Amino acid sequence: MIDNPVGTNIDHVTSKENDLADRISRLKTSSNTLRGLDSLMQDFPTLRGCTQYHPSSQLISSIMDAILRKKLIDPLTANKAALTTPDSTSS
Repeated sequence: MIDNPVGTNIDHVTSKENDLADRISRLKTSSNTLRGLDSLMQDFPTLRGCTQYHPSSQLISSIMDAILRKKLIDPLTANKAALTTPDSTSS
């Protein structure tokens, strides 16, 4: 991916115009996230094929180690390690 050209197109979209993104962003503050996710799936059927991402414990550990030591890790080494211990998803 490093050699792929990447571009961005940035524009402001109000919450009223993008109800789905607004509701997703509010899930984190909800006291019952699972109930909120179920409600979103009912209100927005296009989300039914989505799964929740769960990073591997090794990835979380590497990120925390880098933050605590204020030392960046080599992304190629991290990628190789991530490929040996894949992350998981769940519905």
